[in-house]
Amino acid sequence: TGEHEAIGKAHRVVEAFVREAEDQLDQAIEIIYEDSLSTPAGALGAFNKLIEVDRAGAVYAVGAELLPLLAPFAEEKKIAFFAPEGDISQ
Repeated sequence: TGEHEAIGKAHRVVEAFVREAEDQLDQAIEIIYEDSLSTPAGALGAFNKLIEVDRAGAVYAVGAELLPLLAPFAEEKKIAFFAPEGDISQ
C-alpha cells in the first residue's frame, strides 16, 4: 500500500503471467527478484546481475524514473523488457 503499492501489484501481475505461461509452455519458469534500491546505480547493478549472473531472458522493472535508464541496456542485450508504468522512450 501507499507509496510502494505498485511494487506489490507488479509482483502479483508477474506471478499470474508466469503461471499462465508455464501452463501454455508446459515448463517451469523461475522468477528472480532484485532490489534496485530506487537509484540509477542500483537499477543498473540489479539489471546486470539478472542478465549476467542469473541469465534472465526477460526483465520486468518497476519504477518509472528508472525505465528510461534501463530500456537501452535491455535493447542492447536483446532482453525482453517489460514495465507496468511510465514512458520508456524518454
